Amino acid sequence: MDSNSTGPQVAVAGTNFGCLAHVRALRAAGFEVVALVGRDARRTRERADAFGVPKALTAFDAALELPGLDAVAISTPPEAHRPLTLAALAKHKHVLCEKPLALTAGEGREMLAAARRAGVVHMVEHQFRFRPHDVALRRAIQAGELGALRHATYVLDASICADPLRMGIPEWWYESRRGGGWLRNLASHLIDLIRYTVGEFEWVSAELSFGTDRSMNADDGYSILFRLRNGLQGVLQGSCRAWDFVNVARISGADATASVELDPQTMRPVLWIADRNGKRAVPTPADLAVPGALDILPSSQETPVYDAVHNMVSGSPEYVMQARAFRDAIEGRDAGPVTSADFRDGVAHMMVIEAVEKSAQQHQWVRLDPLPE
Repeated sequence: MDSNSTGPQVAVAGTNFGCLAHVRALRAAGFEVVALVGRDARRTRERADAFGVPKALTAFDAALELPGLDAVAISTPPEAHRPLTLAALAKHKHVLCEKPLALTAGEGREMLAAARRAGVVHMVEHQFRFRPHDVALRRAIQAGELGALRHATYVLDASICADPLRMGIPEWWYESRRGGGWLRNLASHLIDLIRYTVGEFEWVSAELSFGTDRSMNADDGYSILFRLRNGLQGVLQGSCRAWDFVNVARISGADATASVELDPQTMRPVLWIADRNGKRAVPTPADLAVPGALDILPSSQETPVYDAVHNMVSGSPEYVMQARAFRDAIEGRDAGPVTSADFRDGVAHMMVIEAVEKSAQQHQWVRLDPLPE
């Protein structure tokens, strides 16, 4: 965006995915990205120059004092989400925060209360809500096309921890206490989709595997049985050390089954619904404006898998759609066909994650308390 932009001014905290996804998506959505904040001065300056951001700062407070700043996007390790968010809210800045919202549900409640007091827009980066097939799936369920919901299966496997020679994951990702692991960083997306699309969690029973042979004390895989308050029974499973990528979603009701499969021509996910009349593909909702993908940033055979994956996904259209929703909310426009996840949702996700961790520790079913208003 050029210097004559009239869009909201935003500062981005985080020089890795903050640049790859957020700087580019926010700019494409019409924001003026005025500052990049990082811990290392030289790296922050280099990344700011590479991504065309005018100011490179190492103090978040300095960014908050920039004249005309409207909002911040926080793309740091999870351990920094709470302090940075609270600092931004104290200055009445709108906040878009990466997932998971916080390290604990208690931290999330504190952040939610502060956001409500500040009276600003507060969102959690759950861009999967904007994927066309997920929008179509939610509408099919809401319209009753599947009938009474019975069973669901979600599997998300990836290879970022498969090859110990090429993992390249950041240090915080190894440690549970810093918010690392596969449960918090990928299952949080699926937890959000289940809550948004299918229903609220009531019970969980879980096992976690830990990457101790990779010097991790955080989990590298999960197997979760769950029951929703509407009676649906489900399985949620995933690993970050599979040698290929698998993303499966199936929901069965009394009248039909919905499944998400890759189109072999476009390699994009497509929603299919099967019932007594056969199986049909569900088109992209007509009222969903899907922008073009941003350029995939370069990588090589030597690029760590963690970085290669993030280079590939960072230009996905849903990041721009999430950024557009953030701008629309700031400028008081209608939310459109997708409701973004907010800090209340972030608290709900942490409640599920904590219940999963408790279940894995105690080897028993754990019931979730209702989410407070």
